Amino acid sequence: MKRMVNNPSILVVVICLAIFALGQVSYAKQSYVPGQQVMKLKSGGQIKSIEKRYGAVVIDSLDGEGTYLVAFPDKDGDGPPPGLARESKVDWFHPNYIIDLPETFQISQGFPDQNAPVYAFGMSPREYYQQPSTYSTGLDSALTVATGQGVKIAIIDNGLDYDHPIIADLNLVSGYDYIDYNNDPSETIGSYYGHGTFVTSLAWLAAPDAEILPIRVFDAEGQTTVFKLVQGIVLAALSGAEVINISGGTTANSTLLRVTIETVVSSGITVVAATGNAGTSVPYYPAAYSGVIAVGAIDQDERRADFSSFGDHVDVMAPGVSVYGAMAGNYDWGTWTGTSFAAPVVSGTIALMLQAKPPDDDDDKGPQLWTETHVRATARSNLMWGTFVPPSNSFGYGVVDAFNATASLMIGDINASGGIDISDMQLLSSMVRQGDKGNDQTVQARLADVNCDGKVDRADVDFLADYFNGKRATRVVCIR
Repeated sequence: MKRMVNNPSILVVVICLAIFALGQVSYAKQSYVPGQQVMKLKSGGQIKSIEKRYGAVVIDSLDGEGTYLVAFPDKDGDGPPPGLARESKVDWFHPNYIIDLPETFQISQGFPDQNAPVYAFGMSPREYYQQPSTYSTGLDSALTVATGQGVKIAIIDNGLDYDHPIIADLNLVSGYDYIDYNNDPSETIGSYYGHGTFVTSLAWLAAPDAEILPIRVFDAEGQTTVFKLVQGIVLAALSGAEVINISGGTTANSTLLRVTIETVVSSGITVVAATGNAGTSVPYYPAAYSGVIAVGAIDQDERRADFSSFGDHVDVMAPGVSVYGAMAGNYDWGTWTGTSFAAPVVSGTIALMLQAKPPDDDDDKGPQLWTETHVRATARSNLMWGTFVPPSNSFGYGVVDAFNATASLMIGDINASGGIDISDMQLLSSMVRQGDKGNDQTVQARLADVNCDGKVDRADVDFLADYFNGKRATRVVCIR
């Protein structure tokens, strides 16, 4: 796969294009593909009867779902045929809504770093590996105990630059392209060239050992349809993704999208989505759907970015202003702004949580809810400007805290080996002999405080011994 841009001046023009509007804006009127309807048939319904009666043409379908993308070429106007709503075997139908990446509604410019730093895994660019968000979200500490190993993250976006130097270190699995319908989800030149690569680099920064599944559903102009987005979500689920990251959305409450999200989430897959960049409380789907982890953006002062949409569906926030990441094209690196770039940090954090989650941590809230509940409970509400009482319409439950979210699931696994064994007992005993570690905020001391009383002492040894000897069914999930 060849790099698409060889002329640096062209890249600057493409990446640095100011997008569509000034300041805060409201989302455009819901739009859709003229003449197309998404349709679900009831059991026993036959699409051939719809084709015959209304001159419909089936464009695509979801296998085994009885759901079709249908065009009505002979009908005047954009709406469905008048009699369709009276069809007894039609469960529901609606237009094939157009879905955009949220940066289409905001001045969001990608600024390439024209110094073009040389890539070195874990070291360079320094602005990438040591950017402020890695500290404000606790990723620097979290990555000492978990890296996302064994977890698959699906990035549903506009593709990936396979010639970027980080590709050699990404744990990539084969993806798919629903724009060109082939097995090559490479990015192509357009207003949003580099968007998918940028998002992917941030998920990888947060979870460097997670598997990355790139699924291209957005075109080079940052647009797709609800049917293509759903196809991408279904593929991610069938491919074994445990986390699905979605940056785009729509203000249209699509039945197809809602039902798909409900099905995927109820199966235990975590869906993370950007809240959108309109700076309003208008619901933006899929982020606004129940069970989806909706992520807004904060700025460098940890205030809600003025473009970041808000509302009671917001779960957590993450840095989304002048974030540094990988760009498609010749310069390789740069900064970009938007809620699209806050979401993947949370997706990576979820991957760390999934790696760390104790196998004996029984969850009475169902597999689809524990990640959302936990990432909320471990979020940080003490921000640079002050403390708020969650939940908040602007900040949800706070800024994602990757270390708190991950370490709280690993209490007792003091050597971060992935399980509790005799070596943890020995390490804890050694720590206690060295004296009270109550004021020690190191990662190891946090994991050693197994009874969650804020200090490491003999009581922790007794607590861990009870668990290790089977006298205690579960270990504590200590949230601070």
